[in-house]
Amino acid sequence: MAEIETRVSTSNRVLDDHSSDPFDSGLLSYEVAGNLIEYYNTKMVTHYPFVIVPKGQSVKEMAQNRPGLCLAAFAAASHDNVQLQRSLNTLFNKLISARLLKGCFASLDILQGLLVHVACIISDLRIDQPRKPRLWSVDGGKERDSADWGTEEMRALAGAYYLSSNTSILLHKSRHFTHSSYISRCVEYISANAQVSTDTHLQYLIQLQRLTEEIDDVWNADLDDLGKQRAGETIRHVATQCETIKSSLPFPINESLPILFQFNLLELFLSQSSPGGSHYGVDKFEKPVLAQHSQNSNLIDWLSASISAAQSIIRIIIVLPSGEEAILSNISWIIIYCALSLAVRLDLTAAKTASTQFLRRFLDMSQTLRQICIRLEAASGEDVDETGDHNAFYHLALRARRLEKWYQKQSAEEQGNSSHDHGATDHDPSLSDIAPSSVAVSDDSLDFGMSSVLFSDTLGFPMHLDIENEGMWSDFTPAG
Repeated sequence: MAEIETRVSTSNRVLDDHSSDPFDSGLLSYEVAGNLIEYYNTKMVTHYPFVIVPKGQSVKEMAQNRPGLCLAAFAAASHDNVQLQRSLNTLFNKLISARLLKGCFASLDILQGLLVHVACIISDLRIDQPRKPRLWSVDGGKERDSADWGTEEMRALAGAYYLSSNTSILLHKSRHFTHSSYISRCVEYISANAQVSTDTHLQYLIQLQRLTEEIDDVWNADLDDLGKQRAGETIRHVATQCETIKSSLPFPINESLPILFQFNLLELFLSQSSPGGSHYGVDKFEKPVLAQHSQNSNLIDWLSASISAAQSIIRIIIVLPSGEEAILSNISWIIIYCALSLAVRLDLTAAKTASTQFLRRFLDMSQTLRQICIRLEAASGEDVDETGDHNAFYHLALRARRLEKWYQKQSAEEQGNSSHDHGATDHDPSLSDIAPSSVAVSDDSLDFGMSSVLFSDTLGFPMHLDIENEGMWSDFTPAG
């Protein structure tokens, strides 16, 4: 299948005025730019394998023909230089603005450089379907003599779906970019005709994401008794498929961190889904649990499975080689913080009854939070941009410290309550005592509900666009 040529020709480029050219502005030399591209393709692509900078052209030619992709890659790979990264992001913003003004925004180059606009760009480019429609066009239409979509378009389509679906689920937003059999066919084709090693990962990422959607659909459905029975069947089916995919991977699972994250995330979701009719799970957090259930084996089973799944995700960042924090994608950080927030609540839940307190040693939450805070603080460094602002990890470290402070406060209160109530009550507090909606803490604390504990902006994230840090936990816009 031939690659289609880039839609934006050099004669119609927005960079004619050089306002977005990092070389004319003196930000980069071609040698440094070449090193950044090499770093992006060798180190960063493994964490988001849907966009690859093509080889075979000089840096100068690539910057001329694919300015959006190149600027995005330059900015992503320059994460160790905050001022350079933000200057490059400023140029990228200028490029995007110019494209919007001049009406040549819908291009593969921009899609690859800015996947945050997944839905509208995909719609405009029509790469969410075969290039040659078979149903409506008698003679094949205007594309009849064109090659079908190539691997770059297919990767971009799969990457846009993956980001849109994953962030919608994790942030509890509506899904507007739905899965289709065409997406599956695309990633199967890419995997079968792999141009780079990460191409073989794509079909498994998409399969796992589709299974995650099935669990999310169960959570969001308003089920009657028959619906609950079918939901249980769906959950068991997803669990079986998850194990089948894991056992059939043609490569070690640790070869792909995105796949490892996705497996662990799916297992975390499965642990919350209560297929046997348990009274526990994320969707039950806000409902009181009666006294007789506190000693029930269902509670222990649920807590054990949930803690194990959350621990598997947290362990990835704990054992990650020092210095590689900056090349994790936004999705990875969302998953990490999701798991960390849930782990804190699971630990506090386990602390409430004598029959479950033994589970707390598996998380060792105090030590885990301390390790993560120290790691993020080390990653934040001393570098600042021209406004004096630190990199993203400085702000992440502050948030992690707030989470640690909140946990310490809740733990101290729980210990106090346990000492005061020991032998004086005939039932344990309900899970709703630590429900996200009931957490009332001081102004320096945060709401730790599943829909609000996650990263909510791309600011300063090494993979992506930088914008002002004041909006750091507002509406999340994925970029990689």
